[in-house]
Amino acid sequence: MRQSYLIALLLFLPLSNYAVTGFPGINLSISAHHESATTKDNQVDTTTSSKSSNITFGLGATLNGGMYLGSIYDVAIKNEGNNNFQDSNLGFSVGFTDRGAYMTYHHFFNSVYYLDSNTKYLGDGYGFDLGFQMILGEGFSIGGQFSYKKTNLNNKIVNGETTPADYGRETIYPSVILGFSF
Repeated sequence: MRQSYLIALLLFLPLSNYAVTGFPGINLSISAHHESATTKDNQVDTTTSSKSSNITFGLGATLNGGMYLGSIYDVAIKNEGNNNFQDSNLGFSVGFTDRGAYMTYHHFFNSVYYLDSNTKYLGDGYGFDLGFQMILGEGFSIGGQFSYKKTNLNNKIVNGETTPADYGRETIYPSVILGFSF
């Protein structure tokens, strides 16, 4: 399914007019968000810390009239204590852009969430981005966006054994976005 989606995307790229950054051609966007948290339990004198970085890659084109069609790969790298985990979402995007402002819907057909080193969840989901990019030069822009993602994880894998699950996650966060047009 992924290959047929990418082939369809490549067929639409020649129809592109102005990408999200305002320049004709293919649009590549990279957004990033970092979060760090420390929790201290004073009763038992323990401190735990966690860090996460979310990086999202988008590739697509804007058709005549400002309609955006593209793909998205979203990865969250988590560091919780001594463990590192990498969650991800892969999907397609549809949206609208006008003079740097944009709104995009994402459908994730492959979502992976790690609960710990032995447990991961698989499923699908959706998300929205709302943002603005300012053109800084020929084919380059920078901006900010708010992202909302909801995943429905219906398979649980513990030590290699798959069982049905009913697990969901919702996230909302701001991020900085860089745009490149070719």
